[in-house]
Amino acid sequence: MDKILITGVAGFIGSNLAEHLLKNEKYLVYGLDNFSCSTISNLYPLLKNPRFTLLEQNVSNEINQTFDVIFHFAGNGDFKLYKDNKYDYILELIENTKSIINLAMQSGSKLIIPLIIENSNENYNDFQKLYCANNLIKELYCELIENNKLNAKLVYLDYVYGKNMQKNDLRFINNAILNAFENKPITHEYDECFYFTYIDDVVQNLEKIMNNYIESTCIELVNNSLYLKSDIIRLILNYAKSDSKIDFLTDKEFQPTFKPAKKNYEIDLSCNTSVLEGILQTVKHYKLIYFS
Repeated sequence: MDKILITGVAGFIGSNLAEHLLKNEKYLVYGLDNFSCSTISNLYPLLKNPRFTLLEQNVSNEINQTFDVIFHFAGNGDFKLYKDNKYDYILELIENTKSIINLAMQSGSKLIIPLIIENSNENYNDFQKLYCANNLIKELYCELIENNKLNAKLVYLDYVYGKNMQKNDLRFINNAILNAFENKPITHEYDECFYFTYIDDVVQNLEKIMNNYIESTCIELVNNSLYLKSDIIRLILNYAKSDSKIDFLTDKEFQPTFKPAKKNYEIDLSCNTSVLEGILQTVKHYKLIYFS
């Protein structure tokens, strides 16, 4: 059996990936989380599975295990820390990653690290700074991988959404769904375009990357279709049968800074779930968990 470690397992992407991998009986999944910015409720469907082991600890603590594959999701989405102190944000990411790189070296593991590039707030200038910070982090990761001759991949993820998103998630989809069910106005500073990628496509493609050789160090898992924020909100209002009103405070409209590259990888990493279907499933999840 392949022995797989997922750090940040109780988070949105980590919990969905663990659930997906456990459908295959050839995988043993170890999930690591300190629950500082996640909830154990995302793991309830997994805790009774004999092929799942929960390690409740910090990434920096010693892990006396060896693994075939490590997915490193811990500490990659704490945008509040970035807003409070961008230097601490970058340093924490690098320190956590160094610990995991050392573990990967000791285990001879294949290492997969996501690069989250989505906008998590309504301040365009803050997002530009965050984007620049993530570019710096990417360069540092590449240097760590090259210097340590690791079998590692960096995976770009842009605006991933779906099941297990938390109620306190800062992104606009969550805000729109919550306000829609409560028939509250949905207010944003401006309209803009996003590449929306549904979580099922992401976890399926992460498994493909885990099991297949891809020459590129940096891999993009992004749906190439652009959608306006206002159109997504209208879909949410329709699915939630809501009377909420949409109000954009300015007439500005921003295009995304990141544009997916058109690359032909050695395997098919297409994102096939339509945004219409993905939004519907996400609204259903919120209704079931928070409004049933």
